Amino acid sequence: MSESFLAAAEARTTASALRAAFTNPTVPTASPLALTMRADLAAGRLTSAEYVREARAAGVSLLEITATLKRHMSPQKTADKPDAATADDEVLPAGTYYGRTHSTPVRVVDGIFVPATPTGPAATDAAATALAWLREHAGAWGARAAERLGPENDFMPDLELIDESRGGRVPDGKIGPEATRRIADALRGNGVLLSLLLGDNRIGEAGAAHLAAALEVNRTLTALDVSGNGLGDAGATHIAAMLRRNTALTALDLRENGLSAAARGELERAWSGRDPARLRCE
Repeated sequence: MSESFLAAAEARTTASALRAAFTNPTVPTASPLALTMRADLAAGRLTSAEYVREARAAGVSLLEITATLKRHMSPQKTADKPDAATADDEVLPAGTYYGRTHSTPVRVVDGIFVPATPTGPAATDAAATALAWLREHAGAWGARAAERLGPENDFMPDLELIDESRGGRVPDGKIGPEATRRIADALRGNGVLLSLLLGDNRIGEAGAAHLAAALEVNRTLTALDVSGNGLGDAGATHIAAMLRRNTALTALDLRENGLSAAARGELERAWSGRDPARLRCE
């Protein structure tokens, strides 16, 4: 019997076993270490990518890894979500997910689709583009934002961008979702700014998602004011998801955003372990 025939037979057997694992999500008997890693995956202490990496390093079989991922991801699938399993660190193309259309690439954070966070050279390019946009399109406040968020600033830790429209008499005095996206792009890699005040603007849910995505990376900012910005419960959900991962933020103002009691409760739970007096969301 030829070696090529044996190799082909082995490949067919492996493929058949993999198909069976995905058809039947029952996970084979596992070692205590494998069970621990499986529990960490289910609890969110490991992303799918981290689980695969650690399980393979621990010698867990490919069939067991595959079946575990199948069972873990099955409840998350919907008709308008890609069929492929989505890891926390996987970037998805722009599109419609759970009935909401995103014009930029997205990733999943605690089950919520948020704008993807670029890294490496892409992040540097995004920050430079954002700073140029702020200088060109956002008037006096944009120039000030670019100054504080730019690489030349290494000593001014505060940026106040509270509504400068003077009742609408100054064009573009209020910061909207697009301007917020530019601020967020520049904020991701900033290691100087400690306080960002955006009160009484109109960043909305989309702006909240942009800021939440930036603060998934930024661990320097400690105070954020987005009061009076029309975030609503959907925007608060983005912020709450971010707070579960970012513990550097220790002062947050979310007042006058039309939040329900349920949304405020979600924020308070995400704020757990920090001074409750420094979370304002009434």
